[in-house]
Amino acid sequence: MLRTATRASGVFASGVRSLDALLSELCGTRKPFGSLAANGKCSYDKGEVEGRNAATATATTTTARYLTSAPAAVESEEGGTKYAVENKKVHGLGRLAAKLGQPVVDVCTLQAVPRLTTNKYEVKRLRRDRLVPAVLMPVRNTQKKGTVLLTLQDREIERLLKRHKSEYAKAQLIKLVVPKEETGHFEGWVDGQTSDGDGLIHAVFRTFDFHVVTSDTLSVTLQHCPPGEQVRMRIPVSIIGEDACSAMKKNGYLYPVRPFVDCVVDANEIPPSIEYNISSMTIGNSIRIKDLEFQDGVKKLLGKSSNPQETLYKMIKL
Repeated sequence: MLRTATRASGVFASGVRSLDALLSELCGTRKPFGSLAANGKCSYDKGEVEGRNAATATATTTTARYLTSAPAAVESEEGGTKYAVENKKVHGLGRLAAKLGQPVVDVCTLQAVPRLTTNKYEVKRLRRDRLVPAVLMPVRNTQKKGTVLLTLQDREIERLLKRHKSEYAKAQLIKLVVPKEETGHFEGWVDGQTSDGDGLIHAVFRTFDFHVVTSDTLSVTLQHCPPGEQVRMRIPVSIIGEDACSAMKKNGYLYPVRPFVDCVVDANEIPPSIEYNISSMTIGNSIRIKDLEFQDGVKKLLGKSSNPQETLYKMIKL
């Protein structure tokens, strides 16, 4: 049923009419709806239909054509044939299965190029081009190397932070790949070479600077971490066994007091995190430094982490 406004004896009258009645009045002949759907056209004398009635007839014909179950091939007004193409959507699990079949991308390998300017307008231009300004510091302040200005790709940093949070990303050994034609700019910093002949620099993240509104990475600071050296690191404590913890099932909450450990580690054996199983914890228990098991790469504890009674987590009841 269509509500239309038609001209009857020079006067507009509104009402509810059936599609057959409307077409018979416009075309002059009563044609059933089935015949209209078969050929997809409406035959009428244009001389008999003027002005508003002609526009109404065109709109009605188009509406009737798409309301019916049209065939796959539709004849166009220019005489050609248009075929309806069905967009097949892949199920989400299918896309996930396809992704799992692909090799895992090493998010800790970043492409780096030297940055030759410190002008703030040039730095803003780099950010508009989806590049992140970075600073590479020496492993020790006593080394008279100064710092090196770098430019990293924003999408690679986002991919790294998507897999590791910022605190966990600071405990990852980063491999900076420098183009072989730019290795002269990094004299004294290159630790090795890739299979393609590009320079390789080992480093760790020290700071991230994010935008307060968009959370985009504005700048980063890295520290050179050559093999064989010992560096100071802040290793986060990773919690496992939450599903089997009886305290968590009794409305317990593991409150983080100081969920990291300050230590000196070997640059070749930097642990990404220190795991602790809480499956046997109860309400009121705490995780202390003495409860952790450290790897061989951890050489010495620093600051408050050197106290075996230092509390890292505490199980409380909400």
